[in-house]
Amino acid sequence: MIDFDDIRLIALDLDDTTLDEHGALNERTRAAINAAINRGIHIVIASGRGYCALPGDVLNLKGIEYAITSNGAAVYSTADDRCIHNCKLLDKSVREILTLQDKFKVVFEVFIDGKAFADSRYVSDPVAFGSSPKAVNYIQNTRKPVENIREFILNNANSLDSVDIVVKDMSEKKTIADYLKERDRDIYVTSSVPYLVEVAYKDAGKGSALTWLCNSLNINLSDCAAFGNGDNDIDMISQCGLGIAVGNGTEGCLKAADIITDTNYNFGVAKIIEQILALR
Repeated sequence: MIDFDDIRLIALDLDDTTLDEHGALNERTRAAINAAINRGIHIVIASGRGYCALPGDVLNLKGIEYAITSNGAAVYSTADDRCIHNCKLLDKSVREILTLQDKFKVVFEVFIDGKAFADSRYVSDPVAFGSSPKAVNYIQNTRKPVENIREFILNNANSLDSVDIVVKDMSEKKTIADYLKERDRDIYVTSSVPYLVEVAYKDAGKGSALTWLCNSLNINLSDCAAFGNGDNDIDMISQCGLGIAVGNGTEGCLKAADIITDTNYNFGVAKIIEQILALR
């Protein structure tokens, strides 16, 4: 673990980490981020969201230059909304994922060039397919409904950043993840929320994307701090010099962290950034 005064870059997961319980950026956290930017620290978004689903009140913060999206499948320059690094799923992997519908009660959402498309049945009633009620507005406002999602996926099989498998029966989630891992070594499998199994190319992952970005910026991972709450944040916070989990994180995320801060709804991210800045 590094000293706070060595930190040159901070990577921020958004949902249930930097954003509050309403999915908003509160003023204390906004002020802490702006203060870090003004002190010369790079602030990088690191989200499972596709680029087009990133919230404007974060994306438009002056000084945030980069966004890691779709669990590391794509990295964007926010100044010009340009993808500067990505890794697409292989056609064979996409077809393997589609076989899940023959075995399990699942539906799909997919990400192409930062845009999200989803089975229209799921968009119409996310809760019926396992989503939490608080995610309904987000899903319906960011996903373009597709009537025949299977056909859509096959027609775009060479263009997919990632695929989310929406799992209604939680008892099947681990089985589905293990099934995919056993049958395809060219995929990265993770999860940000209980009802999703998220799949991207094997070189994806927030940790891998952050490594690529740090190499581009000539910054050592040992001089980076990363905040997260979910299993999809584990690789990122494990690889950084300082890994921080918010108090509402998953068991795996909490175990991987160097520091456990307060919850996302009690200014956990802001409190650590404030400490970092106080010691610089």
